[in-house]
Amino acid sequence: MAADRTDRTASVIDGRRESPDRAGATGETAPRVAEGASVSRRAWLARAATLGLAVTAARPLEAASAVVGMARGATMAAATRAAVRLAGGLDFVQPGQTVLVKPNVCCPSPHPATTSPEVLTAVLELVRERKPGRLIVGDQTFYVQSTVANLRRAGLEDAVRAHGAEFVAFDDVPRRHLRPAAARHWPNGYRIPALLADVHHAINLACVKTHFLARYTMAMKNFIGVIDADSRRYYHRVRSEQGYDAFAVLMAEMSLAFRPALHILDGTAAFVDGGPSSGKVVHPRLVIASRDLLATDVAGLAVLRQHGTLAAIQDLSPWAQPKIRHGAALGLGAASVDRIDVRAEGIQEIEALRRLMA
Repeated sequence: MAADRTDRTASVIDGRRESPDRAGATGETAPRVAEGASVSRRAWLARAATLGLAVTAARPLEAASAVVGMARGATMAAATRAAVRLAGGLDFVQPGQTVLVKPNVCCPSPHPATTSPEVLTAVLELVRERKPGRLIVGDQTFYVQSTVANLRRAGLEDAVRAHGAEFVAFDDVPRRHLRPAAARHWPNGYRIPALLADVHHAINLACVKTHFLARYTMAMKNFIGVIDADSRRYYHRVRSEQGYDAFAVLMAEMSLAFRPALHILDGTAAFVDGGPSSGKVVHPRLVIASRDLLATDVAGLAVLRQHGTLAAIQDLSPWAQPKIRHGAALGLGAASVDRIDVRAEGIQEIEALRRLMA
């Protein structure tokens, strides 16, 4: 196990380095839970029920709309470029800065289990055009597997190499401990790669798919790739012992680890049942981009609902999904559909998707 770098005190929030006081990296101390100990469902849900009051210090939601770009094109590269442009572009990247692209490399299976090579290539090209000093592609796969091996088997290695990006597997990198004050259901906090302190901007490149444990995995769930293996074991133990709602709280709170400057959903194909590594496939052939985490996932949920999906997604408003609800309480993004401005190109079904976002 690599040693923690506890002397690295900056955290990456919206592409800016902030002190722990502002970012919540060393917030209030929560009681420690011994390894293997369980938390009663009643106690857990009582704590979760007070979430909205407990996180009043979280960054407030902006009054302005959260812009979502949604595009389909002649190629997936064209769709990616259009979606990013509609979402506001990459003007935040300045020459010489360090940029991390965090794809989904959860397993060795090809897209839609993992990010598609075409969309990863398009994103790397867009970043390269901004002349970064260092371009990193990084992730950690399912923690009993090799990320490097899965990158290769999923067909993504060539895309990384072709654009001169540096691939960093987060499996064994030095880490630093975070315990954000608002992450009340992570009593021991979690550890993230120390190199994130040196990243100016992160781009969260996720898939559109269902997940047999998490219902769905998109932008928010993609954060699990930066969390250490021990914390991931705790997270799965809570899912087994406490059920889905407790699991959803943990997913929202792990999103406090860092806040990417841009979220992109690769909807070349999607799982509408099963997942995360295999399932029933549909082909939306679209890309979603936004600087708002929750707006991104709400748009992705609308795509799943448009194609017909699990009853737990199909029959529920995105805003009633526990991950979205808890994320809104934490100030992670838009709290209602009327805060979202969808800008579409080449999406004939856009009005139906807007309705399904409500």
